[in-house]
Amino acid sequence: MRFLGLLAGLTLALSSMAASDLRVLIDVSGSMKANDPASLRRPAAELIARLLPAESRAGVWLFGTDTRALVNYGNVDDGWRNSTLSQARSITSADQFTDIENALMMGLAPPTSAQRDCHVILVTDGLIDLQAGAGAIRESRARVESQLTRQAKVQGCRIHTLGLSSNADIALLSRLAQATGGLSASLSGAAELIPVLINALEIALPNNQLPVNDGRFIVDDSVQQQTVIALKGDGDNPPLVLQSPSGQIITPDSDIPGIEYEDTEGYQLYQITAPELGEWKVLGNQADRVFVESQLELGLLDFPSTVERGQPINLAAQIVRNGETLAANDDLSISARLLKDDVVMHELTLTPDAKGHFHVRLPELDEGEYTVAIEASTGQVQRQIERSLRVIPEQAAAALESNTTQAITTFKPHQAEPVNAGDARAEKAVAAEDISPAPATTAELLDSPVMQSGLTLSQWLWGIGALLLVLIIALAVWLARAETKA
Repeated sequence: MRFLGLLAGLTLALSSMAASDLRVLIDVSGSMKANDPASLRRPAAELIARLLPAESRAGVWLFGTDTRALVNYGNVDDGWRNSTLSQARSITSADQFTDIENALMMGLAPPTSAQRDCHVILVTDGLIDLQAGAGAIRESRARVESQLTRQAKVQGCRIHTLGLSSNADIALLSRLAQATGGLSASLSGAAELIPVLINALEIALPNNQLPVNDGRFIVDDSVQQQTVIALKGDGDNPPLVLQSPSGQIITPDSDIPGIEYEDTEGYQLYQITAPELGEWKVLGNQADRVFVESQLELGLLDFPSTVERGQPINLAAQIVRNGETLAANDDLSISARLLKDDVVMHELTLTPDAKGHFHVRLPELDEGEYTVAIEASTGQVQRQIERSLRVIPEQAAAALESNTTQAITTFKPHQAEPVNAGDARAEKAVAAEDISPAPATTAELLDSPVMQSGLTLSQWLWGIGALLLVLIIALAVWLARAETKA
């Protein structure tokens, strides 16, 4: 379930609060039959369609042997949402090969705009696998690391990579995310997809959450729509039931105008347009998230997702109404909680400045994964944002680019499985070892004139070898003539 949470998080909380530009690339190669047996990629695509705010631009592509649009890139409106919801059922696992390079080219093809923050979400369970063989695979991988990574940075697109199995090319996916300031997550399986997706969407989309305390949350008059989500676990999942401020009980069987209910693999949700104002109650199940579309938003200012141990961590936030930052006053307060494994470690109060920005420095943290929950309140209005924070060893920071804020949920070398005859998955693992360059060498190559020129490393090596051969032949001829004259 962690994957869907990360993806939804990535779609839901863009710190700049600008309209979103989201490009989603979904692997449909044959290995997905084993790594996503419940086809959680389908409800994941549906969740994206439901959570994308109006005035965004988005597209969804399926890739394997080739890349084709599930939903064309364009403005997010009712037509775009309905098309995504209906087409998501067509996501399968039938393609023979995995062309990640072509998928990224298609995802980066639409032009970007300064008015929208560009995010590319790449969902895959494998390696670059091409019919042309190992040489073509090596060259394709080199182009992804050099040319396409550079193109994404020029366009201002952050690439977020979600690896659905241990056979994914974690080294390549992590470098893509690091170089572009994106998020990289390595999942143990598709069951983690929905919660991880939610976490990812929280980075990419400008929606906010309402804090839920003891199964209660308060809806204010600035809320235009609310989405109440309950993630499904492995055990019994009772139906999600809500009680409105006027006492109306809302169940999955309710037929009420303006209320849509969805029960699918991974989650239940209610999407309510023009919700009733006041205190709502959650009955029958726990609500994991309450997302709202509103003219009043809580935003973060450049909060990092990954830091090295000992590095100062500054948290800055603001409240924006209709695009303008609210000035600090006695009614407006912002606080934060630092959690690890769902246990609160620190309660923090943010201090306002003259610009209406609220600041606090987090305490020094040990290595590990944390959650920072930021809450803002002014009168009866409440907002919340949750962001993941990963603290890594000091020596690991050398692998990160200094001017980006990345989130690396898991970053470890791929371990190939033993090769068995006819085992396609084992053959892919061996191919990964054959084509994976050492990290230090790759980092040097990405910045070298050789890679900047657009030629692959193998092409340059063949050229240099040919030049040396010509020089050796010329030297032999010259020596032979010298001996004849003597």
